[in-house]
Parts: sequence; structure tokens; C-alpha cells
Amino acid sequence: MPHRLLASIALLFICCAAQAQTPSAIPASPAISYVKDIQPILTEKCVACHACNDAPCQLNLGSGEGVSRGASKIPVYQGERSEAVAPTRLFYD
Repeated sequence: MPHRLLASIALLFICCAAQAQTPSAIPASPAISYVKDIQPILTEKCVACHACNDAPCQLNLGSGEGVSRGASKIPVYQGERSEAVAPTRLFYD
């Protein structure tokens, strides 16, 4: 009888240890696509003013390359030019 009890307890611990090592199923987060998720937002809200490099701030949001360039930490303007003109189209769309 004591051997059966010890064997049962040992089997229980082995099963619990195997259960603990099994990775739980984590749902995969959906991949974000620039073309499907980000570009439509930029097209709707930003491209009217920021679609070419001749915009006052030289920020081109019409393509992924322009968005990457805009994320750069290098200042576009040196000096006070970026502070001289207040934004005119924010919150009008």
C-alpha cells in the first residue's frame, strides 16, 4: 500500500511538471501593414498638405519613404523658420 501511494504521488508530480513545461497558447497579434493600416489614415488626414517636398515643412507623407524621413531626428530647418509660421490646417479636416 505505501508503495502505491508513493508511486501515485510521484506520478502526480511528474504530470504536474510536464503540464507546467508546456507553453500556453498565446494568440498571435495581427501584423500591421503600412499599405492596409497606415497609408489610408495618412491619405485621409495628412496627404492634402504633406504630399510633396515643397510643403512648408518639407514633410512628404505620400509614401513610406517620406514617413521614414520624417521620423528622422535631424532637424529639417536650422534656426527659427519652423517656429515662424503657425500651422494653418490642423483640426480643419
